[in-house]
Amino acid sequence: MVPESPRFLISKDRREEAFDILVKYHAEGDRDSPLVAAEMSQIENTIKLELEAAKQSWADIIRTPGMRKRLLICSLLGLFTQWSGNTLISYYLSSILSSIGYTDSAFQSKINVATNCWALINATAAALLVRRFPRRKMYLTCACSILAVYCGWTIAQERFLTTKEVAAGNAVLFFIFAYSPCYNLGYNALTYSKSSEGYPDENVTDISKAYLVELFPFAVRSRGISVFQFFGRGAGFFSTFVNPIGLQNAKWRYLIMYCVWVGFEIVCIYFLWPETSGRTLEELAFRKSAAWHFAGVHTDNQAVFEDDNLKQKQTAATEEKLFGDVAAEKGATSVHVEAKA
Repeated sequence: MVPESPRFLISKDRREEAFDILVKYHAEGDRDSPLVAAEMSQIENTIKLELEAAKQSWADIIRTPGMRKRLLICSLLGLFTQWSGNTLISYYLSSILSSIGYTDSAFQSKINVATNCWALINATAAALLVRRFPRRKMYLTCACSILAVYCGWTIAQERFLTTKEVAAGNAVLFFIFAYSPCYNLGYNALTYSKSSEGYPDENVTDISKAYLVELFPFAVRSRGISVFQFFGRGAGFFSTFVNPIGLQNAKWRYLIMYCVWVGFEIVCIYFLWPETSGRTLEELAFRKSAAWHFAGVHTDNQAVFEDDNLKQKQTAATEEKLFGDVAAEKGATSVHVEAKA
C-alpha cells in the first residue's frame, strides 16, 4: 500500500501520522533521527509560508514572474499533450488505415486492438522507469522522437498516395506503432503519473513523480493543474473536430502541420522547462527559474527562488526549530543534517 502524503497530513493538522511515515521510510524506525526532524520542520514551515503568502487565490497564479512562468509552462503542457498527434491516432485510426489501402473492417479492428495493447505495455514500462531520469531530458527525448516519427510517417504517407507501393503503406503502420512509446515517454508518464512527493531518495517509493506536482507550490498546485486541464481539454476538443477536416482536404500534407508544431514544442521545452528531479518539493517551492543549458553553460546548481524574502523566512524558521535562536539569527542559508551511522 502507498502511504499517505506527509505534506497532506501536515496541511490537515495530522502531524503525528506524517511523522510516523517519515520515520518509517526515512529513518528506519528511529524516532530521534535528525533527518526526520529537519524534514518535518521544513515541510511545516514551507506549507505555512506558502499559505500565508498565497492566500490560496486565483490571483496567485500571476502574482510573480516565477508563477507566471509556471502558468505558461502548464498551459503549454496542456496543449502539447493533445496536439502532438495522439488524437489523430486515437480517434481517426480507421480513416488513416483506409487512406493507405487497409479498408477491411476486421483488419482495422485488429490493428486498433493491437495499438492499444502495445500502448498499455510501453506506457506501463515508461511509468515505472520515468523516475530514473531527469524530467527535462525525458520531455526533450519525447518531443524529438515524436518529431522523427511524424517526419517518417509524412514521407511514407506521401509515397503511398503517390506510388501506391505496399511497402510505403507498411511503413505507415510501423510509424503508427512507433508513436505510442515516444508519446508515453514524456507526455503520459511524466505528466499524468502520481507523485512520490519529491523525495530525492529514489528508494522511498516506486511510484513515479508527476511533473506538475513538482512544478507548483502547495498552495496553488490544484489551480495550476486546473489550468493544465483547461488547456488540455480545450486542445482535445479542438483537434477532435479539426483532424477529420484536415485529413480529408489536405491528406498527407496535413501531417506537415504536426511536424512543425512538434518542432515548436521542442523549442519551448528546451528554453522554458525547468529541471525538477533530485529536489524535494520544499526546495522547489520558491524556485522560479529553470536549469538553463545554453551556450555550453549549466546553471542547475544556482539557487534562484520565487521570493528571496520567503526563502529566507523558511530557512530561518527551520533552523530556529532545529538549532535554536542562535542559528536562526545568523541567517544561515541552508540546513545540512546528516544522520550518523
